[in-house]
Parts: sequence; C-alpha cells; structure tokens
Amino acid sequence: MNIKLYFRVLIVAQFWVLFGFSYANQDLFEKGRDYYYGMTQEQSFTQAKEFFQSSAEEGNLEAMTALGIMYSEGKGVTRDDKKALRYLNDAAKQNHPKAIYILGVLNYQGIGIERNTDEAKKLFKTAAELGNLDAQFSLYGLYNNEPESKLLADKWLISAADMGHAGAQFKLGEKLFLSKDYGEALISLNKGSNVNDAANIYLYLIHLNGLTVRNNKALAMSIIGKVKDQEKIFQYANNFLNKKEDLNHQFALDLFRILRDRGNLDAYLAIANMYEEGIVVKKDFKRAYNFVIAAARKGHIPSQKKVVDMYINGIGTQKSKSKSVYWLKKLIQSGDLEAKERLSSLEKG
Repeated sequence: MNIKLYFRVLIVAQFWVLFGFSYANQDLFEKGRDYYYGMTQEQSFTQAKEFFQSSAEEGNLEAMTALGIMYSEGKGVTRDDKKALRYLNDAAKQNHPKAIYILGVLNYQGIGIERNTDEAKKLFKTAAELGNLDAQFSLYGLYNNEPESKLLADKWLISAADMGHAGAQFKLGEKLFLSKDYGEALISLNKGSNVNDAANIYLYLIHLNGLTVRNNKALAMSIIGKVKDQEKIFQYANNFLNKKEDLNHQFALDLFRILRDRGNLDAYLAIANMYEEGIVVKKDFKRAYNFVIAAARKGHIPSQKKVVDMYINGIGTQKSKSKSVYWLKKLIQSGDLEAKERLSSLEKG
C-alpha cells in the first residue's frame, strides 16, 4: 500500500463526504458544503468558506475541520498552514475524530508541520478509537508494514471493514482471497467493488472458477467487463504467474485470455510463453508460435524479437534463416540496434 498517496488523496477528495451534522447551526455548514461540491448551487470555494467561517464561529466542529482542510489545501483561501493547524487543533481539542485524523495525516506527510510519524500514529490511534474509519484503515496500513504488528494491523482492518469502510472491505477481501478463504472473500469483495476495480478482478476469478459458488461464466464476464484498465489486469495476471501453485497460474491464464480477447499484444506473448514452458497447460510449441507470430504481425516488438529466435531455433515452426532476416530488418526499421548486430552476425554465419 502506498500510504503517502492514500493520505494525500483523502485530504483532497474524501474528508468532506463523511462529515456529520449535529449542531444547531448545521444549516450554515450544509450551505457551505453545498457550495463546496456544487450540489444545488454553482460551485464556489469562496462562498463555501464564508458559510464554514460563520458556522465555525458558532462552535461547529465540522466547520472548523472544513476550514482547516481548506487552508491546508488553499481552496477558496490563500494557503495558510498556521490557520489550518489552528482550526484543526481547536476541533481536535474537543475530541472531533475527523480533525484528529487529519492532524495525523498532516504529521505523517509533514504538511505545514515537521514530519513526525510517531505523533501521526498516536493521532490515528486516538481517532480510530473514537470511531473514525479512515484512521482505522490508516493504522492497518502502518501496522501492516511492521512484521511484529501484523495482528494489530488485522484488528484495525477488520474493524474498519465491519463498520463499512469500502477500502478496508476490498483489502480484507483481497487478503481472504489470497489465503483461499473464497467464501468470506466474496462477501468483502462485493462490498468493496465500488471503490476498487481490482475487487472485480478477484470476483471474476471466483465466479469463473466456481470457488465456493457455482461457476458462472456469463456473470464472470459481466464482472470483468467493468474493469477497463488493461494495465491493471495485466499486473494482476503477472502477480499470479509469479506465485507458486497451479491454481495461481490458472488465474494468470484466465486474465491473460481476457486481455487477449481485447487485443492486448502483451497478453498474446504471455500466453505464448505459458504454452512454451507448459505452465498450467500442456507444452505446445506450435500454439506458442501461433500466438507469437500473430502479435509480431500486428507490430508487437517483443514478439518480433521472440519470433526471430523461434525461426532460428525451429521452435514451433521450421527453421528459416530468411524469415529470421525478415523480422530482424523489421526490428531495425523500428530503431532496434541489437537487431542490427544480430542481422550482421546471422548473415556472416
């Protein structure tokens, strides 16, 4: 987990949606929130700041926290770290969980204050114990990076997931999937799928392979269809390929096939390598060659390099010096200097 990126994204995007409204002047805060988001009014950070200011002056802790964020980010105001810390500290002193959490983020990142990870962890713990789900999930991230604190990490992950934190639900579902507890993983991943496309990758594999549920290819295909990011699918496929056990390799092949059907040429080559090496499929050099030549003809440079070797060594096809020369010349046209050296060596031989 990229903790720094996670914290930064929360500052700029997620803090606001969780504010509650418990004070008599909540209308002022709600109007400020309306302007901030542009829900029923034209978006205006300046107008939002005015309403938050009025609400904060009447003691609304949500508004104080909102102003702290605005001054920290410079939205609707000139950025002012001192004012940001003042507003956040005023709310935190009155045990406002969100303000305490944000102070933890600022300490962790060193935003407007000297970086202090120990203080950040203390603030996260306080906010977490007051019920702040972002703080609980953040503690999971911190403790998970400490080998001696794995149990604490799991405690806060499960707590945040049980209380509805979508990011925690995805992460818990992922952990359960990788530990082969597919039934429990299915529950958590379904809850977390609205915040992380990767949940749909795992759900696709569960339904396609019938892991604790009846296999349902149609449902699996509709689920993976929601994942548009081919690089993410390829990354997960490679991760499974690099793990032990045939089931993981089957997961990799399932994902590479999805990418193949989408015309992803890297996936063509990956499948070819699996056939060449006999990974979760029977060794089949001819099929490996067919995938490689198909990608090479579509301009995939790594496959063009691969097919040169296949022609030279007669892997899945007949040896052919002329075809090797043809593909080396193609590579040279694309600026491949190594291909130029190989061609020279091949012609001398």
